[in-house]
Amino acid sequence: MLSRTSYLLCLLLAACAHAAKPLGLEVCGASCYYTLAKTKFASDNVTEQTLCTHPLRVTSTYLCLWEHCEEKDLVPGINWWAGTCKKSAKVVNLDAYRTTVANVTQEYIDSLPTVEQTQKTVVDVVSMPSQANWDISHRTVNTYYTNIVYHQKLRWIPYGYWGLVLALATISHAIALLPVKRSSQPVRKNNAPAKLKGWFHRNLMMAPTFSYHHHQPLGWFTVPLRLQSLVIAGYIITQIFMLAFHYPVFTGNIYYKTVPGQVCRILGDRLGIFMTAELPFIFLFSGRANILIYATGWSYRTFSIFHRWLALTLTIEGICHGVIFSAYYVNEQGWDGYHEELRTDPTFRYGLLMVIALSLGAAFGFAPLRSRIYEFFKAAHASLAAVFLAALFYHIKDQFKGMYKVWVWACVGLWAGDHFLRMLRVIAMNYKTFLGQGSLALASYSEETGMIRLQVKPSITAARQTPGTYYFVYFPSLHFWESHPFTLAGRSKQIDDIPSYGSSSDQPSDKETGTRSPRVTELSSEPGDSYMTFMIRPRDGLTRRLRDRLMSKSESGPLRVRTFLEGPYGTPARLDHFDKVLFIAGGSGITTVLPYLRQFFEDQKESQTPPKVRLAWIVRDEGFVRDVLANDLRATEGSALAASRLNMEFYITSDSPNATPKTEEAGNSIADPRFKKSRPDIHSVVDTFVTQSQGKTAVFVCGPAEIADTTRQAVIRQTKKDHIDVELFEEMFVW
Repeated sequence: MLSRTSYLLCLLLAACAHAAKPLGLEVCGASCYYTLAKTKFASDNVTEQTLCTHPLRVTSTYLCLWEHCEEKDLVPGINWWAGTCKKSAKVVNLDAYRTTVANVTQEYIDSLPTVEQTQKTVVDVVSMPSQANWDISHRTVNTYYTNIVYHQKLRWIPYGYWGLVLALATISHAIALLPVKRSSQPVRKNNAPAKLKGWFHRNLMMAPTFSYHHHQPLGWFTVPLRLQSLVIAGYIITQIFMLAFHYPVFTGNIYYKTVPGQVCRILGDRLGIFMTAELPFIFLFSGRANILIYATGWSYRTFSIFHRWLALTLTIEGICHGVIFSAYYVNEQGWDGYHEELRTDPTFRYGLLMVIALSLGAAFGFAPLRSRIYEFFKAAHASLAAVFLAALFYHIKDQFKGMYKVWVWACVGLWAGDHFLRMLRVIAMNYKTFLGQGSLALASYSEETGMIRLQVKPSITAARQTPGTYYFVYFPSLHFWESHPFTLAGRSKQIDDIPSYGSSSDQPSDKETGTRSPRVTELSSEPGDSYMTFMIRPRDGLTRRLRDRLMSKSESGPLRVRTFLEGPYGTPARLDHFDKVLFIAGGSGITTVLPYLRQFFEDQKESQTPPKVRLAWIVRDEGFVRDVLANDLRATEGSALAASRLNMEFYITSDSPNATPKTEEAGNSIADPRFKKSRPDIHSVVDTFVTQSQGKTAVFVCGPAEIADTTRQAVIRQTKKDHIDVELFEEMFVW
């Protein structure tokens, strides 16, 4: 008899451990259930009556409901009770409750014996829980529920935080878009508002967090700008404060044996709830089609920085979540109980899979590793994200009645929505190709320039090119799933399949320099131009494979290749209201600068005067410069105002004997002072330009990370001068 009772008691405790915890109006009914859960009721035939359907237990629980619960609590409480006790619906239902309490009075309730939470003796009559029993049971259940409510409220704080950050950025961007008159008068910063604005701009907007590293990785980390770091630090501090307070623990809790176990459980639950809440930000900030880019004016790189640091925070929280829950089970059940949970509970296995996927994704995201295995990183990152979401779904699907699955679907929706919008862009830009009516792109590679020139005829094209525009380019014949961002260098008229530059023996050459004359592709920005021109510096992966294919076909001239475009992306820098603009380009970074030069000197109306522009282009091969001068800059140089307002300098860094400061003009070889066979002192270039400027001055940089960081350092040094009003703009792709 006792062995059977002990066996049934173990079944009851197991059912309680796995029962869904009550929420909301279920609390009162669950409290009555738990007041009598450990009570041993006598029975003539325990084999036919489970602990959930024992007549004495059921009747006693109904009387507890009558005594302590309000009418609104009855249906939720009884339904929760019936769901917890499987196959009990015949005796645990609202009708049975009404029948049981039909003639109950308070005097009858007061006359019944009471039982305690820890009572060991067998009870053979209908009984009521003592006041102490009710108090501790109700406090336990209600505290658990109020903790969940507290966590639910806390989870919206990060939304308020990021909402405030994004709102301030949107307002700032809207103000920056307001029309501003160009002034040629020097700007003084001797009044308090101007000094405050200058200090904020210099020390927060432009300055890296420490040192001068920003685009260059510092060890394994990409160092954000100081304001970006403050935003990230503010988010992390907010998370810590939300985790640090409000732990309503007490002795005698019927759910947990010890106070440390209660602390671990509350902290573990809170971390889990925060993790699901912050997931949508991670997926939103990683999207190409993120509408917030246009609202805030932030670059994709900025959102990518936030994405990586939020993902790193999530990874640390995930590890802590697993460690804390492990500590909880060890503290409550011992090591044997913990090992049993690991062996039998799939929730643990899915949680472990989540942490592994998160950790691997974060490890691959570190800059040195990401840059070396970029293609593998992209494929692995997407695969690990899918594994993480699937594991998360099964990890939480039975927790809290599955209420947190909505956050998984939110992430799936954001991810799918981003890819859907990207697909729409691909279809819009290439629908003629999909219908078999489009033209193949024309690609050629020149060893003289070290560049691939790609000319694509899209299905739709704008009348004018917007500076700052870039597209993701797909080459289906190479790897159809790979794409890379390239700046649109300009537009050109349709050209014939003539031999590519540097590949045919009938190309004219300069006998003195040994360089070949670049072929002209008639690139310009006229509205009727239908070809988009990209200049691509081959690296590893897809661009290297394209270069190798072009080199193998070099004798037959440019190669026709099937190409798909996705875009446009990017927002232009507001350079039109500056009196002077310094462009610093490194290598293929010239492709970003060309649209701005074209806007200033080709698209400018006669009544408008462009700013004074200086271009300092640091490039390895002189042939690349000559090719761009003959094609992309020819119309710009020929404009009416270029002679007086455009100054260009080309710094050739290659040791090749072909890289000489000579050019052919009117049949005579003369030295061209624009060509300098040296590496420039960027600090000197910036200092000279800025200190000689009047009015508002802009410095725009696009190039390798070292050049960008050095330019930033030079501009920051200039902003410390009282009479200088200079702003820095940059365009860098995320790799």
